[in-house]
Amino acid sequence: MLNRYAHQRYLERTESVDNHWQESWVWWKEDLKNVQAADFGVWWGLSNFIAEQLWNCRTVVATEWNNQSRAICHKILPNCTVYPCVEEIDRTWSVDVILMHGYICLLGADWQQHLTLCFSQVRAPKMICRHRSWHQLTALSSNDRESNPLDLKTYEHVPSHNELCNWMSTQGWVLREQKGDTFKFELD
Repeated sequence: MLNRYAHQRYLERTESVDNHWQESWVWWKEDLKNVQAADFGVWWGLSNFIAEQLWNCRTVVATEWNNQSRAICHKILPNCTVYPCVEEIDRTWSVDVILMHGYICLLGADWQQHLTLCFSQVRAPKMICRHRSWHQLTALSSNDRESNPLDLKTYEHVPSHNELCNWMSTQGWVLREQKGDTFKFELD
């Protein structure tokens, strides 16, 4: 099922990918069948590749700030346009679903402005978001993410679940379902 390159990358990160796959993708597979997706913070695109093979969930646009991860993603998802950051998206994209898996915690104190920019560059009626309330932690661990766009050292400005859901509602997004730390929002 996996192309040779994707399979090798998968084997290198099996445990973390398996947990991510279950929590961020499998729970929402009915929402991800036969859709075009945008993924903010796509990482390598392994789960996106598997979702395309299993459910025809085609990631057509993504962001990934880490150069090495972006290069790997280009090999795994050759038909996806991958930008280094949302500010470099050079057109407005319309897709069926926006994915943000572990992305918001890396946006710092200006997370609301950043999400506003994301939603202006990529439009979709649905968003699936994995977000942990990391605000109680004091420092980022190297295990949390290979990099982050703002070189954050703490999670002190990360919104709680309630803060995120309340702000999303002011933007016209309705929380339709929550499973653990993963949320499904739809535009009202």
